[in-house]
Amino acid sequence: MGLFDFMKKADKNFFYVSNVITRYTGNEKRVVIPRNVRSIGSRAFADNHNIRTVIISDSVHEIGTGAFSGCKNLETIVIPESVIDIGDFAFSQCTNLTSIIIHNGVLNIGAYAFHKCSSLKKIDLPDSIMILGNSVFFDCESLESATMPKKLIAVKSYLFSKCPELKSVTLPEDIEVIQHQAFSDCKSLESITIGEKITYIDTKAFSRCTNLKSVIFNKSDKERILQIRMINPKTRLPVTIFNNNDMGRLIVSFESFGYCESLEKIVLPDKKIRFEPHVFHGCKNLRFLEYLRNLCDTNEININYFL
Repeated sequence: MGLFDFMKKADKNFFYVSNVITRYTGNEKRVVIPRNVRSIGSRAFADNHNIRTVIISDSVHEIGTGAFSGCKNLETIVIPESVIDIGDFAFSQCTNLTSIIIHNGVLNIGAYAFHKCSSLKKIDLPDSIMILGNSVFFDCESLESATMPKKLIAVKSYLFSKCPELKSVTLPEDIEVIQHQAFSDCKSLESITIGEKITYIDTKAFSRCTNLKSVIFNKSDKERILQIRMINPKTRLPVTIFNNNDMGRLIVSFESFGYCESLEKIVLPDKKIRFEPHVFHGCKNLRFLEYLRNLCDTNEININYFL
């Protein structure tokens, strides 16, 4: 008797192709994934409104695209260390999901994996994770805190966008890129510390973070502008308007901090910086704009370039 036949007879509610669950038709509140299952297939449990708890066996290596999407009454999930990959939309719109435990072992979490998990308040991601797709926690309206994996080097687009209760994010020191709108509309975020390896902050990365008061680069406590480097809007040539040294380069893109109305302090790193247009548009309380106004009082540089 083959594995397919054995498992199909073992539980009539599970349908399989080899050792992959392709569909579940039961109505139990507590579901235990059978042992020897290697993969939970695409949309295998999708839109099942009966499930509250899922126990995933340590034989599972992969959770497929949309596997549990729309399971609106799912409350708790534990991802064992055997799982390597969590697919796109895997738990999207699980609106009652309050507890997610992800054990060390997961390498990749796909795009929109926990999108619209509106009851989730906290997430601690293990250090094994190397890739987080775009929009993983997009529109998680109750999320308050997140700890990121240490190996991560890129914060993808919309990763925490529209998480209005997010107050605290611990970014790993090796982050090099923060992509488009990664933290946009995080209206409760008050401060962010960015490590020394950062090279690029993309458009609107922190836009409309209306309570953001402090941005610190390189974990420095120096409350001074170390260097500002920009592109002259007339000549399109780089202009250094305040120089400290030459320790690398950081590009801060269009409206990266736009409409951060409470932003008061930027502590900049010891490296060359290129600010693109309107980086601080709508930042009416930013203290170092007075420095910029003095430095930009020439025929070549206009303070409106930043605003």
